[in-house]
Amino acid sequence: MPEDTINFLKRLAEQNPERGIFSAVINDKNGVTVRLKSGLVINDILPESYDIVNIKNSRPRIQMLKIIIDTSLLHNLYYQAGFAHEIGHVIYPNEQQESDEIYSLEFEVLTQKFFTKPLDYRLSIISKQLKLKMNNEIKAWEAGKPIADLIGVDRNKYEELMILGLQGHYSAQVDYISHLIKDNCPDITQNTQISIFNSLTNTDDQMRFSEFTEYNRKMVEMNNRAVNQFDQRIGILRT
Repeated sequence: MPEDTINFLKRLAEQNPERGIFSAVINDKNGVTVRLKSGLVINDILPESYDIVNIKNSRPRIQMLKIIIDTSLLHNLYYQAGFAHEIGHVIYPNEQQESDEIYSLEFEVLTQKFFTKPLDYRLSIISKQLKLKMNNEIKAWEAGKPIADLIGVDRNKYEELMILGLQGHYSAQVDYISHLIKDNCPDITQNTQISIFNSLTNTDDQMRFSEFTEYNRKMVEMNNRAVNQFDQRIGILRT
């Protein structure tokens, strides 16, 4: 996407008083065209390779170059906020470059050669994934704000869902890297120092591995709460 897409959306939101979704039309292949009351067609601001797809009882999410939504839930302002966030993922500058860097790190961890690297190196690559993924998520929430404004989502509701989304994402990623450490760092000790990115303070916190184990336990509990509250607000039925 051109780097001025977000600024264009901000100007459109400032200049056009019309708010809301005018229509979400499903075609015969379950693709969706979303038109706003401002006249903006959401599909037109997405990269050419992206589609919007309707799947029942789905959280707004991106999968295989598709933004997946449940059109029957688009009346819910919180669901609209989640939709705007997913759009944010594909319109902010350098998103593809940052995603490629994350994928590169994920792939490196899977290689046999990675297992032979020094412990400090392995831990740094694993920890870097957490930082990059959280920065990616934060930027997407910020980039989604002008879309949320055009849709008519109250900013307080947007930021409320953003907090829950970031909590859930952070805690899930902390648990993910705990499994990476377990699988790839058998030589780690309870006193080994590791660096863990703190998304609240935007700092790299140092802690012993024994402290990280307890930290991760708390994150798992936070993830369960955040995901439950997120789904309740957007109207998802959990099975």
